[in-house]
Amino acid sequence: MKLQSGRRILFANVPADGHFNPLTSLAAHLLEQGYEIAWYSSDLYAGKIRRMGIRHFPFKQALDINAATIDQFLPRRKRIKGKLSLLNFDLQEFFIKRGPEYYADIVALYEEFPFDLLIADCAFMGIPYVKDKMGIPVLSIGIMPLMETSRNLAPPGLGLAPAGSWAGKLWHRLLRKLVLGLVFRPSFRLLHGLLEEQGIWHGNQNLFDLAISKSDLYLQSGTPSFEFERPDLSERIRFIGPVLPVKLPARSNRLVRPPG
Repeated sequence: MKLQSGRRILFANVPADGHFNPLTSLAAHLLEQGYEIAWYSSDLYAGKIRRMGIRHFPFKQALDINAATIDQFLPRRKRIKGKLSLLNFDLQEFFIKRGPEYYADIVALYEEFPFDLLIADCAFMGIPYVKDKMGIPVLSIGIMPLMETSRNLAPPGLGLAPAGSWAGKLWHRLLRKLVLGLVFRPSFRLLHGLLEEQGIWHGNQNLFDLAISKSDLYLQSGTPSFEFERPDLSERIRFIGPVLPVKLPARSNRLVRPPG
């Protein structure tokens, strides 16, 4: 995927520091290379985006649920008991339900900023809508450990090393069915229903795999040695090393990117 200098790129992120900061060095670099950059994000990051010399498009239809507004928008969260119930609630409310809202905002801002490429953190649920409904290429940034499902590994997030015995491999296979097919079933069912409403193919993929399959390229932070070896790694995945935030001096508008 190669863009000519001067083409327009839209950045987007889930409203959380760990989803915003890793994208800033890439945005600064592309800006220096002559690309026209805009950023769709929470008002939390408006100041930093503008100090980078980038146009900010705020959430409008999308609920701006973040650390400062969580109690305002999700008062029910405090009453949820059980870690699994809370995990599904967060997946649905922070990520999945925001997808159609992000899409509506992006369609509207496209009238002012007709972008040629979307670059977003891997948890930004507007990705499938932009890719399939708008036909615009998407580049995702893997800002967390690689969550792609593998036939050689236990479900993502459990931290289990690859099994060496047939019994261990069978156990990991059962775990994949249990975690991805049962524990997260309410969240994945909601995700699939929202995508189907827009006529977006999902192939019954889980949330984590969909972020990869709906991206033209998936740039994963770190190196392959940080991850367990997997023979079925998606061809879309590229390891890019550390993704560090831009440093903005307190009394200067000059960008300072990390060395290297």
